Amino acid sequence: MSYPRFIVQVTVLLSTAATFCAVASDNNIKYSNEQVNACLTNAKNPTAERGCIGLSANACIYANQASSTALGMNKCIKQESKFWDNKLNEVYRSLVVKAKKHDEDRKGYINLGSEGSYPALRDMQRAWIPYRDKTCTYSWSQSYPGSMASMNSVRCEMRMNAEQYIFLKNSWNAS
Repeated sequence: MSYPRFIVQVTVLLSTAATFCAVASDNNIKYSNEQVNACLTNAKNPTAERGCIGLSANACIYANQASSTALGMNKCIKQESKFWDNKLNEVYRSLVVKAKKHDEDRKGYINLGSEGSYPALRDMQRAWIPYRDKTCTYSWSQSYPGSMASMNSVRCEMRMNAEQYIFLKNSWNAS
């Protein structure tokens, strides 16, 4: 069925106006890390920590009328993704210090082919970043060109940042 050009243009104009209004109202979204922080505080192991992923994003989505739009939901999810990325960077920096000290303490031992803890940590993290990005591009591609493509991508990034944080946080059990 073919619609007259005028109807198509008006429909596009109304859709654009609705999107503009949604974007304007998305600026009022209130996000808090409170849910994830409380969950992490009470989590006793990595499995429990994984249960914290998405709690603040979901609370943001349900608490804000504006986040009923795809753009609003993405904003909530991106905020939690930033939270996990910051946690990941913090734990990585602490592991770098620990790994460098460990390598320094091992100097003089017979080298059994080990390149050292710090280079292994650094190289692992450098390899993980493109892996995360490619994984989330794949997630995005499954819904492209639909409106869920962006949401799949940001949710993937949030989940992968959180998983890597949890992995690194629990990776070095020796104190």
